[in-house]
Amino acid sequence: MKSDAYWTLPRYGPIRREVAMTFVLSILYNISFCMQMMLLPYIVKELSIHDADFGYLQTLFGVFQLIGGPLFGQLCDSWGTRNGLLVVHVSTIICCMMTFAASNFTMLAASRVACMFMHGQQAHQTLLSVITEPGQERTNAFGRMGLTFGAGFMLGPLVSAAVSRLGGTHAPLVVASLICVLCMFLVLVYIPSDIEYSRTAKDADEKKNKTSSFDMKAYKRVLQYPGVILLLVRKNLGVTPLFLSTSVFQVHLINAYGVSPGQNSLVSALIGASIMFMNGFGVVWLRARLSEQALLRLGAIDLVGTYLALALFYRLWHLFFIFPALALGMSLLGTVTDSQLTAIVPAEEQGTVLGFSHATNALTRTIAPAIAGLMLEKIGFASFGYLGVVCCLVALATMTDSREIRHKKID
Repeated sequence: MKSDAYWTLPRYGPIRREVAMTFVLSILYNISFCMQMMLLPYIVKELSIHDADFGYLQTLFGVFQLIGGPLFGQLCDSWGTRNGLLVVHVSTIICCMMTFAASNFTMLAASRVACMFMHGQQAHQTLLSVITEPGQERTNAFGRMGLTFGAGFMLGPLVSAAVSRLGGTHAPLVVASLICVLCMFLVLVYIPSDIEYSRTAKDADEKKNKTSSFDMKAYKRVLQYPGVILLLVRKNLGVTPLFLSTSVFQVHLINAYGVSPGQNSLVSALIGASIMFMNGFGVVWLRARLSEQALLRLGAIDLVGTYLALALFYRLWHLFFIFPALALGMSLLGTVTDSQLTAIVPAEEQGTVLGFSHATNALTRTIAPAIAGLMLEKIGFASFGYLGVVCCLVALATMTDSREIRHKKID
């Protein structure tokens, strides 16, 4: 269902109410998520937990995110995207409260179980796929999701620091929970219960038969749609080398360039600003001028050159040119593939296919530290750049077909 209610935003013009509210919810959720994730190392230190155990916590988080991604996608398809959003915020509140009450490693590890359904980005993308049309509108909406992520990434630490000064170390967990309560209120008020696409009785019965329970057949069915596996392969060929390199990037900067904490914060701010700008403005500007297939090729070509620069850079200031180009390539490849994935599957299975997309990212993030550490020690940091060049050339080779992805018509 699509609403005719519009809000007018400064310098943006009219925007459908549900789309605008999705962006607001995404910003608020990213703030709450960043607040609790950034607080975890301080809680670990306060509880005198060893660094190795902290690594286990991070791995546990990745494992539960990996398992939960496809399950959450099917949950959205079965129960509705609106209910899926409520599950995200309830899970986040549970995680915050369990972390707040934790007094040892075991309790902290137990709090990671709730992370299985903390898939805010996936939930908001699923909602956008419901209320936007395939093609330019959806690609632009997905691109602006990067802007909301960057805003949350930058505002989260500021809010967390202010709250910690006023209320102590654990206060951000309480505030993060309250933000999630606010988000639940906004979902109930501004997201209609019948937000899903209207279907005929036959379609509704088909959806019920397909997705009324969690089963592996649903995952297999989604992967069998023409083009799904190819798009997942293209996306992961581009992002996997990046996840590998970023997992040891700070270590490399410290060892090779003696980067100070202040310089490290500057690098982090550059990454966040690059992601915000390229997702929020670069993708939208290019999509108005190029087709999705052309954007995919442009993203792959951009990444080939950027990964080569990442392998060859030898001055810290080179990063100020590398990161914006890297953010552009990743934004194009990630945003367009996610948009196309939701366009080539039926509306009732868009959540499941997005769950697959996010689960592959979670898998890479989970295994990346161990593999990247070995690569850094044995063959050096430049190996990540050369690996990225090879992977992106392979991805580019799969884009030789000039035909556009066929969008399924949605009534």
